[in-house]
Parts: sequence; C-alpha cells; structure tokens
Amino acid sequence: MESQPLLPSVVLPSALPPCEVISDYSDPTSRSLTARQVTMLAIGGTVGTGLFVGVKTCLVQGPFIAIVAYVYVSSVCYGVIRALGEMSRVFPLPGSLCRFPAMFLSPQIGAANSGIYWFSWSMTLALELTILAQVLSFWFSLAHAYPQVVSFVIWLILTALNLLPVSYYAEVEFYITLVKVAALVLWTAICAGAILGFGTEAIGFHNWHQPWGTGILVDGPILSRILALMASLVSAAFTFQSSESVAITAGDMADPQTSIPKSVRAIYFRILVFYILSIVLLTLLVDASDPGLQLSDDSVFSSPFILALLNAGLAPGSALLHIINLVIFFSILSAANSNIYFGSRCFLALENVPKRFKQKSHRGVPVTAVSVTASFGLLSLATGFHSVEVVFSWLLNICACAGLLMWCCSAFSHVRFAAILSRKFDTHTSTFWSWYAGINTAVFLLVNGFVVFFNFTWSSFLASYLSVFLFIALWGIQWRPKNEFLVPLDRVVMQ
Repeated sequence: MESQPLLPSVVLPSALPPCEVISDYSDPTSRSLTARQVTMLAIGGTVGTGLFVGVKTCLVQGPFIAIVAYVYVSSVCYGVIRALGEMSRVFPLPGSLCRFPAMFLSPQIGAANSGIYWFSWSMTLALELTILAQVLSFWFSLAHAYPQVVSFVIWLILTALNLLPVSYYAEVEFYITLVKVAALVLWTAICAGAILGFGTEAIGFHNWHQPWGTGILVDGPILSRILALMASLVSAAFTFQSSESVAITAGDMADPQTSIPKSVRAIYFRILVFYILSIVLLTLLVDASDPGLQLSDDSVFSSPFILALLNAGLAPGSALLHIINLVIFFSILSAANSNIYFGSRCFLALENVPKRFKQKSHRGVPVTAVSVTASFGLLSLATGFHSVEVVFSWLLNICACAGLLMWCCSAFSHVRFAAILSRKFDTHTSTFWSWYAGINTAVFLLVNGFVVFFNFTWSSFLASYLSVFLFIALWGIQWRPKNEFLVPLDRVVMQ
C-alpha cells in the first residue's frame, strides 16, 4: 500500500499488507461509517459530563492549576490518540483499541485491560444517566423528585437507538454533535464579549485574584498546591476520555486507511481548541470560591458553563440560558448514547466472552453486546440508595481511572508495535509521544488517591484505586507461572 502520513513525522511502512487483508476476519460489523461521522462520534462522546460538570473539580483548585491540568493532560491525550491512530490504520478491527494490549503486551494484560475498559464505558453510562435526570430538573421539578424514573426512560430510548443499524445511529449522533459544537461557539462568543467588556464593564482578569484557589487543606501551601494539582489531573483526564474512540470505530469504517488519519487530526485539534479555550474562559468568569462549584446534592449538576453565563450578565430566566442548558442536556445525552456504542464494540473484543454473546443481527448490530453494556446503565438507579454526591464522585473516579489504564496500555503497546516494525520492516516510527503518554498516565493513576491519605476514608480510597485493583485482580486470575509478563517481540503475532 502507499504510505500516507498519519500525523507529522508518522509514516506507515509500505511493506505492510493493506488494511483490506488485515481486516479480513470472519465476523465483521457493518463497514459504513465515514470520516465525518467518526470524527463527530469521538467529539460527541468527549464533549459531555466531563466538560460540562466534571470540570468543577479543577475549577475549585484555582485558575492556575485548572489551566495547567488541562494543558498537561491534553499533551498526554495527543500521545495516546497518535499511537492508536497509527495502530488502528494497520489493524482496523471492531474494538481494535481493546485488542492491542493483548497483541503487543500479553494476553493476560490485554484481557484484564479490555475488561476494565469495557466496564468503564458501562459505568460512564450510569454516570451520564444520573446527571441527565438532574439537568432536566432545571425545568421540571418532577425530574428532581423522581430521578430514577427519568433515568430509566432515557435508558430505554438510548438502548433502542443503539439497536438500529450503525449508519442510522451515527447520523443522529452527527447532527446532535453539530448542534453541540455550534452552541459551544455561541457560548465562547458570549463569554469572550463579557470578559472584554462588549456592551458592559469588562470582567477581565478579576477572578484571577486568587490564582491558586483554596487548594487541599493541609499544612504548608506548597504541599496543598501539589495535592490540588494531583486531584485535578484525573478529573481533567476524564474530560478528554473517548477521544481515543477512533480506534474503537475502526471496524465500522467504510475506508479506514483514509478515514483514520483524517479523524485523528480533526479529533485532537478540535477537542484541544474547545477544551483549552473553555477552561480559560471558565476561570475568567467563575471564581474558584463560587458556591455553585461546591459538590452537594443541590449544586453538583449546576454546570460551570451556566454559572459563567450568569456571571457574564445573563438574567436567570433569559431564553439564552435555557437554550444553553438544553444544549448541555443533549450533549450529555449524546455522550451517554456514545457510551453504549463504544462499550458494545469493546465487548466484541473481549477474548474470554463466549462467541454466542458476540452474535450480530443481519444488519451487523451486536445485539447482545449492546444489551449487556446498556444494562449497567441501570446502576444510575443507585441514587435512590445513596446521595447524588457520593454516586457522582464514585462513578467519575472509577471511570476516569479505567480510561487511564487503557491509555497507559495503549501507549506502551505502540512502543512495542514500533519496535516490531523496526525489526521486521526496517522502518523507524517515533515512540517519544508514546513513552511520554505511557509514563504520565501511570503517574496519574499512582497519585490519584494521594489526597485520601490526608483525610482517610475507605469510600474515597476505593473510589480512587478500585479500577487499578480490579485490573490487577483480573490479570492475576489469568496469570500462570509459565506465562511471561510481556510476550517477547519475536513471538508477537501481528494479525
């Protein structure tokens, strides 16, 4: 095949067989997604709960830490999707993201990682459904009184949508995401106007009077700020997660060799612009000590994006405020929709699942995979037994850490992928960004729960490290003394 650059300085070797040969497996899904649909699917899955609600965790630490956390994590995200884009172009299989660790690291690591990653998509669905019910309470008091009923109705609708042919699902998602992007542009324009003083007194850098926020309350300002940054990193990482979904949709792409490079470029740069610009504007308009940023049952779902508009001068009952809140609702709805799609494709890549659970309809829809993945969304009903704050914090931490595990394994998979290309095809593929992403995600996972040790509770400790413990347990169950931790490079089978 002809070599085409994926990203600057990344070229696939012409000696590799074409995608049509590599992807010739016996049980295909429907290859009908275009590059525009794949790009919008990834953006739709990413621009959701993490950006509109989870960003609170960073904002309360002050503008400096919030911006540093987002810029730092965005650089790690670049390394991950760069690596995945290159590997997926060679292996455009359903849920290929879940297959790479098993192929390039070891079957045991791959199985453990894939299981945790699928679990994270399922749990994120529960998180999104929990939030959707509360966002509706902006207009309907009954939604606040009966959130479980609202969550269940939305769950039924999304599950039914994912049982339609993938091209229908993707087209619906495309237009929802288009509205999302347009609304973000409008929100950006309004906020920028308020900051610069168009039509009113300029807000400027007034809210940067306390650049560090209150930090984590421990003795010593330096330690407090370090802990605040640690607490912000995983939350920021959750916001960027699903940007790697280009590797999940590879098996549904009509022309993966062309679509993947286009999608990787578009996904990263669009998300980067939206996220970095959004976090800067939020820090300028929402003070770190704003009561609306505090996590409580009454305020956990008051989005900082709404607070920013209120601080920009919009009246609480203004039509524009209602429009933006409606967009936030559809954004999170779109993200929840993506959770089922991406989770079901990861389910197809689970090696230990019996084949009968991977059967597809005559239109290529993995019905059982969709049903099993969607069933975890019913955990959103747990808000009837625990406070919203507890459920939100638990689900966010578990999902974020599970996603970081996949980022870590994917980055190191690419390191070994590149080493194999160098040996077998005498070609050089840069691994700097893969090493950078792999090491940093491992650090994020390690330091995520450090704050807990200054005010220890078992609930917070488990929320911080449960995904890591489950990963180790799944790996340990499958490991045998005869197994090697990593498969030797000369024994890696690239198929």
